[in-house]
Formats: sequence, C-alpha cells, structure tokens
Amino acid sequence: EGELSSTSSKSNKSSSKSQTSPTTAAQKSAASATQAATNRGGKTAGKGKAKIIDGFDEDGEFVGVDDTSLPPRVQQFVTRLRDFQMRVADPATREKINDRLKTNHANFAATVKYYEGKPQLGQYTVTTELSRMAYSIVPPNGAALSTPKDIEAIRKLFADMTTQPELEADMMLWRLANQSLLADLLQVLQDCFGKPQDVELCIAIHNTISSFCIDFSTGRLQAESQFAIATVGVRDAPMLTLAHLTGVIMIDVRKKTVEQRVKDLKLRMVFDDDLEAAARSLADGEAASGMERHGEGRPSVAALRDGLLLTVGSAGSAAASTAGAVGTGLFSGVMSLSGGVLSGISSIVLGGDEEAGPPKLYNRDT
Repeated sequence: EGELSSTSSKSNKSSSKSQTSPTTAAQKSAASATQAATNRGGKTAGKGKAKIIDGFDEDGEFVGVDDTSLPPRVQQFVTRLRDFQMRVADPATREKINDRLKTNHANFAATVKYYEGKPQLGQYTVTTELSRMAYSIVPPNGAALSTPKDIEAIRKLFADMTTQPELEADMMLWRLANQSLLADLLQVLQDCFGKPQDVELCIAIHNTISSFCIDFSTGRLQAESQFAIATVGVRDAPMLTLAHLTGVIMIDVRKKTVEQRVKDLKLRMVFDDDLEAAARSLADGEAASGMERHGEGRPSVAALRDGLLLTVGSAGSAAASTAGAVGTGLFSGVMSLSGGVLSGISSIVLGGDEEAGPPKLYNRDT
C-alpha cells in the first residue's frame, strides 16, 4: 500500500509518469477479509484448515475466530459453552464451593449419622470397592498396605478388626471409605454446576479416579477424587471434557472433625472445532427432542449416598475402577431421584457394556 500511495503521488506531479489508481477503502477491506480467511484456513492452501484455539493458531499467532458460518442457535451454544468454561475458571467459583462445604458440610455428627446404622458398609468397602479404587491402609500395628497388591491382606485386616471390641470406634472408617462419602461434595457441585442454564448445555460431572487413605494409628481418613466436568461428546468420544477439579475429604473419628474442599479447578484445552461440534449436537438434540424437560427436585445427601452405593461395574474395567461415570455411574442417584437435573447424558460406557445415549435437553424458559 505504501508503494501504491507513493506512485499515485508522483503521478500528480508529472504527467510523464504512468498513473496508478489509489487503493480504495473497499479494496482494503476485501484484501483484509481475504487474508483473514487465508489465516483461518491455514498459512498455505496445501496445509488445509489449521487448528485454532480461542482465536490463536498452532504457532501462537492470533488469527481471529470466524463464527459467522455457524447457524444462530449453534453459535449461541458455542458462546454459552465458552462462558461456562470462564465461570468454572473464575477463582470465585472455587471459593463459593469451599465456603458452602465449610458452612454446611463440616458437621461430624451429621456426616456419620448415615453410617451408624449400617455396619454392612464396612464389608461393602472391602468386598466391592477395594478392586475399583486406590486404597492405602495403615493398620493399628504393622506395615502399610495398598491396593491392588495387598487386597487380600487388607480384607484379612478388616476381618481381624471386627473381632476386637476396643477398635469399634475405628471400624467406622471402613464404613466411610467408599463412594457414598462423596455425596456432600456432589450435592454442592450439583448446586453450582446444575443450574437450569447448565442443564440445558448437558453439563455432567464424573470422577476419573478416586483414592482413600485410612490411618488406623491416628483414626483418620482422607479421600481424594478427581472430577471431569463435561458436555456431550463429539466424534468417537462419549463426552467432551471442559474442565477438571479435585475434591478432598478428611475425617478424624477420634477428634470428631470433618473437612471438605475442592482444589485444582482447571480448564481443559478444547479446540474450537470440537466446541463447535458439541454445540451442533446440542442444537440438533434440542430440535429432535422438542426441549424435553425433567423434574427439578434436589436429592438429599442420604439419597445421594444410597444412589452412589448402587454404582457397580465390572471389576477391573476402566470405568469400574474409578467409581463409574455420568448417568449410569456417579450420578445414577441424581438421575433417578431428581429426574436428571445435573446429568444431561442418559447413558455412558461402563466397562464397555453400554453405549452413550442421546442427550436429554432442558428448557429453562418453560
């Protein structure tokens, strides 16, 4: 453009110079649009469409995001999914969750009340859960044990402890050390990420790995569970993960204390084309289902604990070893008790036996 302006200026001064028409604003705009399209399509024609994340190409250069080709409803879902990610990443979200856990779910008596009349839950832990999640056990005396290598030794320890009345208080730790303990945390997550606008996006949560550490020398239990926050899947993936977080629960049966919190709330890198594919699925499902709506009942913590204990998969399978998955896994209790308020996916693979079903969508305006 600099050369064109210089040539045009010189032509006004001398008729012997060949004249060149100045570049018009329309031409500049067209050239800019062409260059932007070239950038979005790849630096050379032979490379095909480049991956763009939040407007940046694979080389870290900002090339902009062209959403104008998307149908209006799909674009709305893209925008809402991005907004949801930003809400998850906001430090205020973690603070809000932790404040609620500290205020409403730090009562030891209320936590153990569910377990006091259920001595069979200790047997459930050693029979069902040891083969599904990671356990580390410190006996009252002796070396530490861990799964999977020490499963039989852990079961023997449990059997021996049941014959020692002086260890009755510590036996509560066996009852607590299973998925049902996650209910308080899950209820708070449901309140935070199960709002009507989130349900419409088919936002669902499942845990990817859980671990329990029982220390009988101190009477303490620590549980950690890593959760994925996801929406409908794209291509061959049953879900598109948008973010991750870790939940921590610490209980001391001798001091009678409970502490629960979340940490490491992080966004997952999601390519624009994957987000757009999820948005298209949401829009297509919305049109096909006629905006199916479920009940909005909120299950009690006790009901959630019952639902979580019903989560049973094939021992050794990827899903079973991590406490299940959305719909038929961790939130099976939520779906059956509240009509799917939090989970927007009706079914997902558990041990390879089930296929992901169509998303169930919700209309917050009706």
